[in-house]
Amino acid sequence: MKASDQVSRRFVLRHRYIHFPVTNGAAKTMVSLSLGSGDAAETVMQFQVELAAGQPDFWTYADVSRWVGNELTITLEAPESEPEPGVSRTADTAVIDRIIESDYVPDEAGLYKEKYRPQLHFSSRRGWLNDPNGLVYFNNEYHLFYQHNPFGRAWDNIGWGHATSPDLLHWKELPGAMYPQRYGDFYFSGSACMDWTNSSGLQSGDEPVMAAFYTSTGRGQCLAYSDDKGRTWQQYAANPVLVHGKLFDKHNYSAHIPLWHESRDPKVFYYEPGGHWVMVVYEQHVDEKVSGDDCLFAIYTSSNMIDWEKQSELAGWYECPELFELAVDGDPGHKKWVLYGVDGRYALGSFDGKTFVPETRGGEAFDPYLSFRPYLDGLSFKYMAQYGNMMLAAQTFNDIPESDGRRLQIGWLRSATPAGMPFNQAMSLACELTLRRTDDGIRLFTWPVRELERLRGDKLEWSGVNVEEGEVTLPGTNAELLDIVAEFTASGGEAGLVVHGVKVLYSWTRQKLVCTLPSGSEIAAPLRPLNGAVKLRMIADRTSLEIFANDGRVYIPAAVLLSDEEKRVAWIGKGGSATLQRLDVYPLQSIWRHQADGG
Repeated sequence: MKASDQVSRRFVLRHRYIHFPVTNGAAKTMVSLSLGSGDAAETVMQFQVELAAGQPDFWTYADVSRWVGNELTITLEAPESEPEPGVSRTADTAVIDRIIESDYVPDEAGLYKEKYRPQLHFSSRRGWLNDPNGLVYFNNEYHLFYQHNPFGRAWDNIGWGHATSPDLLHWKELPGAMYPQRYGDFYFSGSACMDWTNSSGLQSGDEPVMAAFYTSTGRGQCLAYSDDKGRTWQQYAANPVLVHGKLFDKHNYSAHIPLWHESRDPKVFYYEPGGHWVMVVYEQHVDEKVSGDDCLFAIYTSSNMIDWEKQSELAGWYECPELFELAVDGDPGHKKWVLYGVDGRYALGSFDGKTFVPETRGGEAFDPYLSFRPYLDGLSFKYMAQYGNMMLAAQTFNDIPESDGRRLQIGWLRSATPAGMPFNQAMSLACELTLRRTDDGIRLFTWPVRELERLRGDKLEWSGVNVEEGEVTLPGTNAELLDIVAEFTASGGEAGLVVHGVKVLYSWTRQKLVCTLPSGSEIAAPLRPLNGAVKLRMIADRTSLEIFANDGRVYIPAAVLLSDEEKRVAWIGKGGSATLQRLDVYPLQSIWRHQADGG
């Protein structure tokens, strides 16, 4: 079949899902779903799929429940590129006839039971995911939207997936919130918040609207809204609400210079003292060589979520901005604002609703926890919120009730999902962020949410275990999913734990915590003993090990396929006498158990 050819099938839609057979590595076929016919036809979804001509690697699906009862046309356009060697070309009547309707998700009985499915972390039923989007709490539900390609294991067709949870543990995947109506106009990252006072004027009933801000790759910053708890979404009729066609002059706020540049990832929240909305968005000047000065965060304000005015810029920041206020050591009279970007590096400072002013100090060139870059005329320090490069684009929840008061975060854990699975990538554990005083100053701490302890089984415990050279395997620690709490001391050398093949050792000489993966690669973080001891908490899942040291002072999210052959925890020492003061090991229940069992 020639690349220019098309095949179509028209029928009255009777069922909730359309199933597509997928072969990894097949050339991508453009699929269009249209309502009506002739000049009245409207394309409602358009995406690319590696359609299978033979035995598929897996089946994926599109949720078309909103169009049941309508006449639907499926059109396949033959791929222009050649498939990988040995993979058949697809886009003929035989292939289109394999696309079927159903009221069930493909392979539903096997969902969440797949060999490499994370059992403590959210992953989508099908396809690729990356950045968490639109984290918001409403009506006793935590909403997790996320960048999603439901039609393949690789990045493409990006829209917003959707899941909800009552407890930040057990997630229920809902129909996707937004997917491309036209291929190429993707729904990139953004945020969501509740419009409690109807400042947008979009509320039509008694329930406040949930507003979602996202980057349309073809239009700019756009607004969608829901009046049914995020289940269905309407696009604001006059989208986009913000188009970035001119460069903001940081030296003359009234002057603008025409210059094409990219912009994405709007984070929107309500600034109570000023009674207005704030949007922090990433901007990049694409005409120029990318550098720290070309990448920036811009701050806009609005009284109605629709009309936005630029207020300030912050140079040297990249993608997925986050800005929020935290009390220091829980003291409501002492608060600081936290700003961070896609890699989790953060700055502390003040914010007046329009301008973020980072704390600066000149002259000092070294802090073991520090990364710094030039900021305008001063020196702004960026601190490390996490170590390694395995978590990106973390976002915090909007609209957490005051009675709770926590700042809750989820990030994209770039997971080690083996080939052969019908899904790819996962989210991090939900964590609480706090600001605390340390010997180095005020720093951000990260700790798993308290709800995680509900998954614990019976505790295994040890104390006073000594080792000088070698390792001691701790009996009964071969459970697949573990919550490990440890505290140890040493006279020197290195000491730590081996968890399912991953070594986590602390060097008293270098004052570093080092996570060594089975591949031999290392993730290192500077760490000082706390009252002469090192404290660790580690959460082991099938494809990750998240490490929290000294009550959350250091956080290492490690995406790694944990060993089936080495399911054990061992206490290890090198070059000195080490004492395991305390070790508690809890087996954990799967977060999917209730769904896998049909609950």
